Amino acid sequence: MGKIKLNEARPNYIERPVVDPKKAMERAQKQVRAERNRRAHFLITSSARG
Repeated sequence: MGKIKLNEARPNYIERPVVDPKKAMERAQKQVRAERNRRAHFLITSSARG
């Protein structure tokens, strides 16, 4: 990864053009659901241990 200057105009992430917005939205929703499931699993297992 290159060095990033503090007042650099461009963002430090790569923006890709969205070819299929519906597919991109479904992928984002899938990622959110997966993260929620991971958090729920962690909370359930941590409460069972302690």
